[in-house]
Amino acid sequence: MQDIAKVVGLAVTLGGLVFSAGRQSEKIDELFTKAEAAALERQDVKSMLYDMHGKICSIESDIKRLLK
Repeated sequence: MQDIAKVVGLAVTLGGLVFSAGRQSEKIDELFTKAEAAALERQDVKSMLYDMHGKICSIESDIKRLLK
């Protein structure tokens, strides 16, 4: 009877560890998803800023040509 209790206790402990590891794995997957979304958003912002910079430089050169 004591052997069965030990086996059950071990099974419950191992089951708890596996469950906990699964929850942590889900959290890590969620973090990777958020990191990828942030990287895409950063790339979009970088692209928009680069486009704005190009337009401003073009306007600046046009103004300099007009003032000469």
